[in-house]
Amino acid sequence: MAAQLDVEDDYAGESDASAEHRPSDDPTGELYPELQQAYQFFNGKLFDGQLPYVLITLQRKHSSEAYWSPSRFSTVAGALTGELAMNPRYLAVRSPTEILSMLVHEQVHVWQTYFGKPGRRGYHNRQWADKMKEIGLYPSSTDMIGGDETGEHMGHYIIDGGPFETAAKQLLEGGFVFTWYDRFPARPIRPIGRSSDVPVAAPPAVAEPSAQTDKPSEENAVAVLAGPKAISEHAGSDQQQQSPLDTVKPEQATTISSLLARPKTVETPATMYPGLQLQMPQQTEQQQRNRHKFQCPNCKQSAWGKKTLAISCTPCQIPMGDVL
Repeated sequence: MAAQLDVEDDYAGESDASAEHRPSDDPTGELYPELQQAYQFFNGKLFDGQLPYVLITLQRKHSSEAYWSPSRFSTVAGALTGELAMNPRYLAVRSPTEILSMLVHEQVHVWQTYFGKPGRRGYHNRQWADKMKEIGLYPSSTDMIGGDETGEHMGHYIIDGGPFETAAKQLLEGGFVFTWYDRFPARPIRPIGRSSDVPVAAPPAVAEPSAQTDKPSEENAVAVLAGPKAISEHAGSDQQQQSPLDTVKPEQATTISSLLARPKTVETPATMYPGLQLQMPQQTEQQQRNRHKFQCPNCKQSAWGKKTLAISCTPCQIPMGDVL
């Protein structure tokens, strides 16, 4: 009896038989070499070409944007290789630089598997965190300044002007692009942070502009970027402020010139390519009316309630934001 293959409900009632739905004779031969090209490019730029070839796949694991699984595949002769998987549901709602940073995040796991000492299953240890910083991605459990640097579930933010950002700019400015995107992506998510992002755990008072310029002085800007404690000390206040960002490290801050150079919006493939035929997921009418999700931008705790609800995170003492 022939095996039965499931067809995803997302595509029910659609057909790609017409000529306009077949823009390429080899989609696999276009997308997978692009992933391989990016892997090899960053291998050379950030890892001195040390990383071995691995099997890169696309996997829709709802709980993960990407993952690394050592020794996952075997040849009939007994050779082993690991799997580096990217979740295509997130590609269209992440900027190209963010997508590449997710790939490099997993490449650090590849490096640690072959040249370091990985933590227990699922744990991101100090060696992994130090390597992330070395190649220009700062480990963070919240994808922003102030998050834990090690733990079970870890993200990162991009260090402005670091090795990763420099290499990613070179790759993208050279014309690199992902050709194919999942038409049924995940719901839009908050962008991955940058080292120049002003911490949000305790919104700082904006420093007064100097008399010579309309822009904040660099001295004041660094104090703002260093977190609430630095702001208090800079202003000469004796008031003690308790915040998860009190221990922000100097390398997590940056200068005002870098902050002012940041684009105001993060472009994703969904906004960059007008011809990209995406079907963004929508909440049902019942969900919109009765169940709205709120999330603390710092510790990631979530709560559900009416959309008009004003809710704050007690441990972090900041308002919870909407989750789109």
